[in-house]
Amino acid sequence: AIPTSPSSGHKFPNCTGLLYYANRMIGLGKHHAETNTLRNYDTISVSNFLDFTEWDAVDAFTINNGSNDQVVGVAPWTLNEFLVFMRNSIFYINTGNDRYASGDGLSATSYIKTLATDIGCSARKSVVQAGGGVFFLSDNGIYFLQPQPASAESMKLLTMADPISAPIDDVIQRINRNYAHRSVASYWNNRYYLAVPLDSSVDNNAILVYNFILRQWESVDTYPAGFDVFDFVVAKKDNQRRLYGVDTDQGIFLMEQLNWDEYGVSIGTPLLPFYLPATLSPSSYTPNAINSILKTRRYSFNSIGDKRFSTAEVELIADAGSQIETTAEIFNPDVIAVIDTFGSEFTEDSARRNGIRKIGTGVQLKFTTNNLRPSIRSAYIYATLQKQTNQSKQ
Repeated sequence: AIPTSPSSGHKFPNCTGLLYYANRMIGLGKHHAETNTLRNYDTISVSNFLDFTEWDAVDAFTINNGSNDQVVGVAPWTLNEFLVFMRNSIFYINTGNDRYASGDGLSATSYIKTLATDIGCSARKSVVQAGGGVFFLSDNGIYFLQPQPASAESMKLLTMADPISAPIDDVIQRINRNYAHRSVASYWNNRYYLAVPLDSSVDNNAILVYNFILRQWESVDTYPAGFDVFDFVVAKKDNQRRLYGVDTDQGIFLMEQLNWDEYGVSIGTPLLPFYLPATLSPSSYTPNAINSILKTRRYSFNSIGDKRFSTAEVELIADAGSQIETTAEIFNPDVIAVIDTFGSEFTEDSARRNGIRKIGTGVQLKFTTNNLRPSIRSAYIYATLQKQTNQSKQ
């Protein structure tokens, strides 16, 4: 315990996590001398200002005592306020604006307030501060919190009306709830990366990527069998901040580097994964191609009646050697038809126009890349509405 004989307050708390914010240390837990409750998972301890050796008793905030809830994590909020994520609720705490010395009395500006009582956080490492707010994973999906004006206290409960993960709710429903607490996240290159266990996996076998520039979910990344993401690390490589994924058993891997995977291939020196002090020779690897799938929304032309879908027009940028297949999925009647297979010999900007010539109530396009990463810039569907000419005669 640090220190062994504090001049006031308690020793360093028995905490399960720490955050340094607003010149104070915030610990998830309390010192064992606090005997007002046997629970250690509903208390937040805050150190003195610029002094982590002093932890006053008045700065141990017990939250929602007796609610069968527990603290999951903390995150910065505004000014001296910080968020406290519990399993089934969210609070925010202000330590006070005028307490800077050991032994000062509790400030009149110190408080605990409720932010939400119907939702909480299911994974501590999913909490990431980015884009002027805070991302976190809950049982209902992924939410993004942004501070509201001080005059809009009553509006804070409305911040989480809709999860930001609504467009990919089908993927969210596949998260293994028994192991969702292992989810980890990071912010890098204007993107929020969240590694989660999907389906029956007990490890984080998929990464959900949210793009702040597009303000949309960009990708759901999966990896070869045996690879999972235990944690993320952002560190410099060639004087540039890069993202690394930490595998549970095999170590650290550089991400977003190549147009293919080197994990799991059978040819190379040494074979990946490998153990140091082996020397990596990238030129000796046979690329393990990444097959990507992109689906558009369903085009129905604001009608549930029959349409004749005539043509699909797609603009794309293709790298030399890239290959992409375009499929039209027609609904009612259900028909799947490959309408284009395009391989580019040179790096070029192309406009592909292909006939569909099918009748249905809706259609969507699916693009499957079989090599490299061609970029889809836009997609158009041309259709003709079928007119009904029903007549009644005597």
